Amino acid sequence: MSAAEHEQAVARRRARTRGQLVTAGRSLVAERGVSGLRVQEITERAGVALGSFYNHFGSKDDLVATIAAETMAELVASAVHGPDDPDTADPGTAREDPAVTAARVVRRVVRLPLVDPGFARLLVHLNHADTPVNGSMAPYARRLLVHGIAAGRFRSPDPESTVTHVVGGAVAMMRRTLAGERGEDDAVTGLDPEALHVAVMLQTLGLDLDDALGVAAGAQRED
Repeated sequence: MSAAEHEQAVARRRARTRGQLVTAGRSLVAERGVSGLRVQEITERAGVALGSFYNHFGSKDDLVATIAAETMAELVASAVHGPDDPDTADPGTAREDPAVTAARVVRRVVRLPLVDPGFARLLVHLNHADTPVNGSMAPYARRLLVHGIAAGRFRSPDPESTVTHVVGGAVAMMRRTLAGERGEDDAVTGLDPEALHVAVMLQTLGLDLDDALGVAAGAQRED
């Protein structure tokens, strides 16, 4: 085996071990939450040596942050896939209306407290809770915003500030829902609180009120 082949084999083993640890940690967090999580249990569930854990993560908290970030990335990537673009996760090349894509992504994120309250609680209680959400949403949001501006759907005097506003708003909406402050469906439009949040977000991106409400309603109907 050449030196290059040896390095490749080592890299594959490291990636496999890391994946086993993340998978084991994710299942244990789902079963008992973070407070009951122990490194030894993670390695036993993963089928790897205890010392292997620290070759990949500095602490249990580092693993939990990784689980949160990777789970969010999967959720956002799946939401970017539109019905007309089943094979692309790049919002900068999608044929779908960028407003529809943005509405679907944000709605998926702000509905987490309803769909998976345990994970949503974990996410917002992490130190710097916006980090996993920002790390997952921001790359897509930047490309989608540029695509939407080019398509004439979005307007923004400062795209980076707009991305920060969208991501921060999603985290704030999750916190409100977990705190029991979700609100009620709108009697006039029939939109639920998550769809209303999406409509406000779309207005921030430059859509007029009727257009924003219509796209938000479409995203609600996809549930």
